[in-house]
Amino acid sequence: MFGFADAVLGGWEWSKELLNSYAPVIAAGQRKDVAAAKAAWLAHPVFAIARDNDAVYARLRRMVADYSGWHFIHQDPARTLDPPVVKRLAQLRGPVLALVGEYDMPDFHLMADALVREAGAEKRVVPGAGHLASLEMPAAFNEQLLAFLQRAG
Repeated sequence: MFGFADAVLGGWEWSKELLNSYAPVIAAGQRKDVAAAKAAWLAHPVFAIARDNDAVYARLRRMVADYSGWHFIHQDPARTLDPPVVKRLAQLRGPVLALVGEYDMPDFHLMADALVREAGAEKRVVPGAGHLASLEMPAAFNEQLLAFLQRAG
């Protein structure tokens, strides 16, 4: 059994829109300015819905403040799979759930669609949520997850 909530699939080819929107974060990281990278990350469109909810945004700001910012200023040393995850989705066995927030960025909806197409996933959209569906709409998120788990046995 596999569950993906606003999944990032290794090897995904990000849209120009998303890459352009993330450029200020990368630029701050290249300057080794962790504070500016964190500020740009919090201002990123992926967190638009979170910013509209004071409690969720306060929690997100705390999480970002507590993060060292290491990945903003360093090259990720992780080895990527060959072939990448996005090319291996058909190898998933068992029930697969792809949860995505209604207002999340298109790339995340497309990744959920790839899970449906390639892994036979069940895609569920969390109404009213953005990228942080489990924080923004916890009751709806949990309802979708529990229903999936009950169906999957």
